[in-house]
Amino acid sequence: MTQPISLNSPNDNPTLVVVRSSPPANSAKNEGRTPNSFARLAIVTGVLLPIAIVPYILSRRRIVGLQRRCEELQLRLSVLERRLNAGVSKVTSVRDEQGNMRAILHEMGMKMDEMQEDAMQRSARQSQTNQLIHSDLRHLLKETKQIRSHTTSFRALGVSLADVAAFMHEIELQMGLQSGADNDKRGIHRLRILALQMQNLSQKEKCKVCTTAIQQGIIDLMYTD
Repeated sequence: MTQPISLNSPNDNPTLVVVRSSPPANSAKNEGRTPNSFARLAIVTGVLLPIAIVPYILSRRRIVGLQRRCEELQLRLSVLERRLNAGVSKVTSVRDEQGNMRAILHEMGMKMDEMQEDAMQRSARQSQTNQLIHSDLRHLLKETKQIRSHTTSFRALGVSLADVAAFMHEIELQMGLQSGADNDKRGIHRLRILALQMQNLSQKEKCKVCTTAIQQGIIDLMYTD
């Protein structure tokens, strides 16, 4: 508490009062309590700080590990994404190639159908041509047989006429009759010429038949090709 102090003498009129403050009664108690509060705070801090720091450190380590794990996963995801993009591009290219192949196969199928139809038409035409050729060959063989029979008949007739002419010439010689190309009253010389012509005609018919057969064979080969 503060107590007033008088500095004047009894004879002086002015009065100077000095107030002296006394320390409070609780200051000693407060000074005694302050170290105890710091000690308590230190004890509480020493106890609570490890309790708080240890979970923080553990959580921090786990968070760092999780961050690293996330970074690794991010890298793997990036690699997988690149691979997936590459796979998608490959699949797209394969699909494009498949589309092109389908178009090519479709075009080839159409061409094969056209070729098959053309081959069937050619086969039908060839069959008709073969039938015509066989018919012509049968007709030609028939004509050849007829010509051969006629040729044989002509040849036999020519030989017979030649024999008749020789016989008539022999009779003229026996009878002493004149004969020759200038004096051919009985036609012996003309009969000989006719016999020779008929024999020559048979040879010509043979050649003609051979020529016709050769020509027909050439025509058949041309049709067949």
